Amino acid sequence: MNKDNRLKELIIPILISVIGLVGGLSGVYLGASLDSNSKKEASQLAYKQEIIQQRIKIIDRTATIYGKAPGISGIWKIYLNQPESSNEQIETSKILAEYNAEFNAVINLSNIYFGPKTRKAIKMMADKKSPWWNKDSDLVSKYLGAMASELKYGLE
Repeated sequence: MNKDNRLKELIIPILISVIGLVGGLSGVYLGASLDSNSKKEASQLAYKQEIIQQRIKIIDRTATIYGKAPGISGIWKIYLNQPESSNEQIETSKILAEYNAEFNAVINLSNIYFGPKTRKAIKMMADKKSPWWNKDSDLVSKYLGAMASELKYGLE
């Protein structure tokens, strides 16, 4: 019996130690796993927020460039009435080139960042043969509306 008591006295502390070790390791593993999932979710959320911010900036740039359309139309008329290859025409040409670059940038970015509704609206505008600054305001509104409706496209 003495031997049995000693064996029990020895096994019980070892068993308790093993159970404590397994419990501790399990806790560390679960904690690390949960932390990893939290980091992944935080990273995905940050990515989605960045995409939405970029889309908002593109909508703002698009609205801004189309808001300048009446003035650009006036600059175009001035350009057409200036003597060919004159310094004035060259300067006016540079101004028009800057507006065209911004317009092309927002169209390309819209095609990249937004979905099929926006692409369809862009195609509808492209089908109307007129300079972009003379596009029908309904088409421009549909384009901006499509962009706004696709703000969360592909992120949900």
